[in-house]
Amino acid sequence: MKFGAMLSDSSAYWADKMSDNTLLKHLEDLSILRFSFGPSDFSQSDYKWGDRKKHLVAPEEQLKMNVLARITKLTNGRLMLVAAPWSPPRRLVNRSRSHTEDDLDEPVKNWNDHYAEVLCAWVDLYHNHGIDIDYLSLQNEPMLKTSDYPSNCMSALEAAELRKALYRENSNIKVALYDHNPDSSGIEFVKTLIKESAVAPGDISAWHMYAGNIQDIMEIESIKNGTLGVMVTEVDSSAHEDYDRALRWHTEKVKAAQAVGCTHYMYHNLFLDKDGAPHMRQSEDYVSQPLFTVEYDPVIEEAVVTSTWAAMEAFKSV
Repeated sequence: MKFGAMLSDSSAYWADKMSDNTLLKHLEDLSILRFSFGPSDFSQSDYKWGDRKKHLVAPEEQLKMNVLARITKLTNGRLMLVAAPWSPPRRLVNRSRSHTEDDLDEPVKNWNDHYAEVLCAWVDLYHNHGIDIDYLSLQNEPMLKTSDYPSNCMSALEAAELRKALYRENSNIKVALYDHNPDSSGIEFVKTLIKESAVAPGDISAWHMYAGNIQDIMEIESIKNGTLGVMVTEVDSSAHEDYDRALRWHTEKVKAAQAVGCTHYMYHNLFLDKDGAPHMRQSEDYVSQPLFTVEYDPVIEEAVVTSTWAAMEAFKSV
């Protein structure tokens, strides 16, 4: 099983401040990086993304792209990369509108085909910057809609149609299917994708570990018989004051993932400061523990890692 983390916009902010040696040192135990197309809950603003017509890239996404390109070069491309949108692209706000957001003279004839084109265009955009994506999620947490941070609801049937449209547009893109908790609704979500013949060769199921029981995914026959792989794309990153308790908690999560045949296991943020920043909903009651906490040292003009979180130590111990 391979271990990784999320290079959110917030984490990219800190990675950009690090020297090559510092950055490489803290990537040496990682095999995977996950990142967002557009903003996520760990971005400093709810910026727009996916404008194929104007080829606009927001500064925050450009910085993340630059950091990923730098990491790819520094690591000789050894890291697996997983991308996921949190919110719909700029020119396709939601399924209920028959037109794009900023050009009402351009009707959207087919939502799924249009979105598939946008996703493929963004995969190509990153490729042109030296960043090759191994897996693409159709939507982070597809059944969750919140006003607190970028999100986008997508039913299982809608996701099935989008997966088919993406395959028509580019059959080489592998998809991380579902990308949320292994509760009963999530398991039914994946079963629906399978029933609708929306799983292509090379696709993998993707799960978070905030709620539900990862062992319950064995109800899905194709996971049970090994024909559909398993990855964990997010693990709880809440603060734990007791390090030993946190280590035990993470060890249990890693072992549970191993037991269901998980091959890729990703923590949440790679880098944040001690206050879980910077991000758009920074507050005292929302602090995420990253793998590495950092501070900026103005004397040497780079970010300095101050501690290692328990998730990586748990992974090493199993």
